[in-house]
Amino acid sequence: NNELPKTTRGLVSHSAAASIDGFFLDNHAHGERETITAGLTYKNRSDLDESVIRELRENWPILCVYSMLMLIESIKAERDECKGLSKWMTSLVPLIFNGFRSSLASQSCVPETSALCLYALRLLVQNYIMIEKESISSSELGDIGSTVTEIIFEKLGLSPSKKSACTALTRDRKVIEQACGLIEDMCQSDMIGVNISILTRAAVEPLAAIQEKRVAIDKDTSPIIASSLRSTQHLLLSHPDDGKADFTRALIQIALEILQESNELDAPSLDLLKCCVESSALPNEDGGLIASYTAAHGLWRAWAVVCAALPPGYGISCSITGIKSSLGDLEDVAKHVSALTALRAALQNASANDPGLFSIILQSVGFEILQLLRAYSVRILNGSGFDDNRVVVCTEAVRVNLMAFTYLSSAPTEEAKVIAFVSTLFSILIESVAFNGYPNHPSGKVGADEAIGRMSAQVFVHVLRSSPGVFKSTMLAIPPDSRSVLEASVRADMNGYKLQQGGKKKLSLKGFQR
Repeated sequence: NNELPKTTRGLVSHSAAASIDGFFLDNHAHGERETITAGLTYKNRSDLDESVIRELRENWPILCVYSMLMLIESIKAERDECKGLSKWMTSLVPLIFNGFRSSLASQSCVPETSALCLYALRLLVQNYIMIEKESISSSELGDIGSTVTEIIFEKLGLSPSKKSACTALTRDRKVIEQACGLIEDMCQSDMIGVNISILTRAAVEPLAAIQEKRVAIDKDTSPIIASSLRSTQHLLLSHPDDGKADFTRALIQIALEILQESNELDAPSLDLLKCCVESSALPNEDGGLIASYTAAHGLWRAWAVVCAALPPGYGISCSITGIKSSLGDLEDVAKHVSALTALRAALQNASANDPGLFSIILQSVGFEILQLLRAYSVRILNGSGFDDNRVVVCTEAVRVNLMAFTYLSSAPTEEAKVIAFVSTLFSILIESVAFNGYPNHPSGKVGADEAIGRMSAQVFVHVLRSSPGVFKSTMLAIPPDSRSVLEASVRADMNGYKLQQGGKKKLSLKGFQR
């Protein structure tokens, strides 16, 4: 019958049968089987055109993958018309294992066949729970795992032998991608019964090689290292309690070293680090040491991950020395944005549970934050990226100071201390307004940024509206020249920065109540 049935059953049956016929015809062509006279899709081999034989031989892996995908989809959907099709899965599984082995042993191996067989194996592992277990051998999967590990290691230059089953495989991106994916899938599935030592070697040795400088991180090795990071994360999640703490510490060290060495692997490294620090295997004291280390080495994204996993404020308290060093180093502008942004985010997350944390921050790094606010707002620093980051640094510094102001205003603090804090903040912001101007009131100074001036004016208005008494007391302590700058910026902000008509009006506080 030249017309394929349109049902799923027909598609699965015909594609699976054609795949099996193609596999055996291909093996026969390589001298691996006796003469074939008949198949599932033909009665007599002599009736087949050579072009048909060639197509079946070349496309059996694609047909095999297609029929497997259709089978798995049907099993998931529990379609009535597909009952009884599982026998095809039992027939296809040996093809996948033997097809992959044949692709390695062939004199002229075809990477596409190897990649498709590996993809089919991944489907088996990913859907292991739905497949008849007797059709898949854990030991066979383990053998395949060891084989693909050697392919990956050869790609990394870790193979102990100079001999290669097929060097073309290690050069093929799809083969390496599927080989790494298979190891990941095996590590993620704790039901397939593959020997854990095989998976541990495949996942951990590339990372150990990075530590030992036997492998460099580059565009060729990065995808493999990223896969190894994901695989070790899966292994950690299923690791028994015995020895888990030591394994976790080793993985943390690896993740931090990779983060220091390359930005290309940030995502998988941070995911692994997050998994490690959230593990119940480590006490908070270990987490505090990691927070301190990441802050001291400027690994602020890692620091944020660690702080989020620790009790509120604990990671910040353990990292004060590193935070102070990064914020206080005016010579290294590259540190300021990431450090200040990370600190603000961590404070925002922790302050609800531990508002007293601001007291520690103000005492420890309050000066450094105000120093940065002044340095960036009036442009007294320079260096690569300084001007590009001015608005960001000023914004983050203002946000931290406003959070501190909210804390001081609500805490049982002497009003004199609140006024002293606000006076110091206002003196810097008055300089900022004078230097940068604001919309429709440019300062004309080189490097002025009206967005920074407007931000400064908005702080004045925020304090005025939230604490009129503190605002009034602060105004009394400000020199007349500075007070006029502040008043003008407040009027401008409250009027929407419209051009003023007529003379200057005096700022009135009568409409604001404590």
